[in-house]
Parts: sequence; C-alpha cells; structure tokens
Amino acid sequence: MLFSLTNLISAALALARFASAATQTYSLELDTGTVSPDGFDRLAITVNGGFGGPLLTANKGDTIL
Repeated sequence: MLFSLTNLISAALALARFASAATQTYSLELDTGTVSPDGFDRLAITVNGGFGGPLLTANKGDTIL
C-alpha cells in the first residue's frame, strides 16, 4: 500500500510540473537602423524599432513562439 501511495504522489508531482507550463508569444521585428549608444552613429540591428531589444521572460518548461 505504501509503495502505491508513493508512486501516486510522485506521478501527481510530475504532472503538476507540466500543468504549470505556459506558451509565451513574442512578436519581434528585426531591422537595421542608425544608433549612437556612445555618441557615434553606427549601423546596428534594431528589434521592434529599438536598440538592445526587449526583455523576453519565460519559465522552465514554457514554450516560446
């Protein structure tokens, strides 16, 4: 009986980990543009019109689209 209960709890914990996974969707538009982070103009890759790009966050197990 104890062995079965241990297996049941282990399975429930394993499934709970996957149940909390989410899908993160980001829309990134890559382009080139002139930037001057140090005061000198230079050509760089911009993300969504900005230099440096946005912070993308996700948790372990998430799917990023």
